[in-house]
Amino acid sequence: MFPVGIDVSKNTLDLCMLYDGIKGRIKTRNIQNNRHSVENILRWLRLQHCGPEDVHVVMEATGFSGVFRLFLLVK
Repeated sequence: MFPVGIDVSKNTLDLCMLYDGIKGRIKTRNIQNNRHSVENILRWLRLQHCGPEDVHVVMEATGFSGVFRLFLLVK
């Protein structure tokens, strides 16, 4: 299970995946916050050789949008 943090802003989503836990190896990505965000996140996860079932998504409670409710339902 890989933790993925998502910082949500009006225009962008900043993603950070921890590969080696606290050892410090990370992958990051900046994605536009629009109607294609979920597709782009899933595509990025596939490029990292994992799917929604392999990650634990963490994000701030503020700015929680409908697109991420859908993302969580897909999982």
